[in-house]
Amino acid sequence: MLPLLQDYFAQSIGHESFITGYAVAQALPGPLFTFATYLGAMSYESPLIGAFIATLGIFLPGFLLVLAFNQHWKVLAEHPRVSGAIVGVNASVVGLLAATLYSPVFITSVKEPIDMAVVASIFVLLRSFKLSIIRIILLVLVYGLLRAWFS
Repeated sequence: MLPLLQDYFAQSIGHESFITGYAVAQALPGPLFTFATYLGAMSYESPLIGAFIATLGIFLPGFLLVLAFNQHWKVLAEHPRVSGAIVGVNASVVGLLAATLYSPVFITSVKEPIDMAVVASIFVLLRSFKLSIIRIILLVLVYGLLRAWFS
């Protein structure tokens, strides 16, 4: 999904703005929905109207589906084949997220060995030391500012 969005939006809002918006959206709940709102705001003449239209466009279909199929879904989800399919869909979503992390985010952001060291350090801080995501974001923000300032 991200490569398709990038092909369409990166030219109009700029590659750097696209990647920055994507990175910020990843730190928030519902990153794809947040990113859609960001892209709407960046792409429309009036950012507020663009954000509203994009948010409505991404939430309304799901909301209408929930209204239409809620009663039937409870019965379907108890079926072994349907629940197995749901597990498969969840696994494929994890794979798509990993692919999206690699391209375009990883290949455009990790350019030097120090960048890879920062990525590995963040992983260790998250997994081994259970450092909160807010602290990780602040550390990466400071790193990015220092790197930009001294480059």
